[in-house]
Amino acid sequence: SVDHAWSQVVSGFNYKMTITTRFNGQTNECHFVVYDQSWTSTRELTNDECHVIHHKRNAIREGHGLLLKALYN
Repeated sequence: SVDHAWSQVVSGFNYKMTITTRFNGQTNECHFVVYDQSWTSTRELTNDECHVIHHKRNAIREGHGLLLKALYN
């Protein structure tokens, strides 16, 4: 999902986005900057950075806890 998106005027535009992705129990937050200068037909990814904010191990541990609670309560 796109969490934030904004633009910055430079010698063209910097389009900045923060995106959250989820895959196989892992949640990542990614920050991207795309530089666009329409009059020169320039468009390039100038920055990309992702980090894990929720790992499958935590999801497994949480799921395991819920399973134990359901079995023994």
